Amino acid sequence: MSEFARFMVSRELISTSLSKFDDRAENYRAWKATFKAAIADLNLSAEQELDLMRLERTYGSAEAIEKSLFKRLQNVPRINLKEAHKLLDLSDLLMELELAKRDPRLSGLCYRDTAHGVNPIISKLPHSLQEKWAVCVSRYKRSHDVTFPPFIQFCKFIDEQAQMRNDPSLDFLESNTAAPATPSSRYESVAHRRKDSRNSVSAQKD
Repeated sequence: MSEFARFMVSRELISTSLSKFDDRAENYRAWKATFKAAIADLNLSAEQELDLMRLERTYGSAEAIEKSLFKRLQNVPRINLKEAHKLLDLSDLLMELELAKRDPRLSGLCYRDTAHGVNPIISKLPHSLQEKWAVCVSRYKRSHDVTFPPFIQFCKFIDEQAQMRNDPSLDFLESNTAAPATPSSRYESVAHRRKDSRNSVSAQKD
């Protein structure tokens, strides 16, 4: 490749690749790996290397990545069973977090392997899923003799629930999400029917 061609390719890669970065710390590592692979043979100038170093300091630090992931988890809304698509979004985010957790630099993510790391997420799920997860936790603790399942088990649980509740062949699950009548409402209904019955008998006597 001629010097001029190398210059043109280098300039195009720098201008397009840098502009495509979305300023999200959690995406920086993947973007950086792709970018460096693309420019491996282009002999970047000192200025171009400096641009990459600036991005590294801003978005590539462990603190920046952890902060970005924590913020996204905090912004997860409460989910009800009629919003099954949100479970898919949550599943994607949890798997992204699990992959990041495997990076030795991101040691701050390891507390997700504890109840303190998972329970704030569980609290945003429907009560029925909270109960299912409680059963899974209890079984895992007994069978593996540990204090709490690793985070990957929670990821698998959410993914399984997300896939099941977004399966068109299982759409009957959605029709079963209506809240059951509470004891007080059932009592009021019975009392109302008895009152109507007494009024009807009284009217016939008159």
